[in-house]
Amino acid sequence: MTLAGILHPDFPAASAGQVGRRATAPWVGQLARFGLVGGGASLVQLATYTFLADSVGSQPANVASWLASTLVATELHRRFSFGGSGSGIEGDHAVGILTSLLTLLLGAAALATLNDPSDTAGVLALVAVNALVGGLRFVVLRWWMVGRSSQRFGPSAPAARPDRS
Repeated sequence: MTLAGILHPDFPAASAGQVGRRATAPWVGQLARFGLVGGGASLVQLATYTFLADSVGSQPANVASWLASTLVATELHRRFSFGGSGSGIEGDHAVGILTSLLTLLLGAAALATLNDPSDTAGVLALVAVNALVGGLRFVVLRWWMVGRSSQRFGPSAPAARPDRS
């Protein structure tokens, strides 16, 4: 499977007569919405981390802020970024948490290397980790919430989840 197939498995390739036409793949709109939701969730995570870091320490603050932002972000990605319905919510959240574990692990490693992770350097480290892992999360969550259902049912059957663009 190619990256293009994961990003949008049911987007038809341009034929010879359509080469001059500009078509926007539905994943472009999904990526924009994913960025907005992810950016908002990162702000919530950073605010929670900043609020908690001095009182409970950097690592517990990192875990608490990560968990809160991951749960909210996964639900918003499911509903807003990828246009999901009420079905499959448990699996969506499980995949959201699993893909976000990389953010937690890399964030913990980055904070562990800092002398004073409760200051601006800790926040900047978490921003860098969130940006790094965000692209990978988009590909995985998009495949899980959109691409997987269209591959399972084939191009002629209606998708289990609508593809909003």
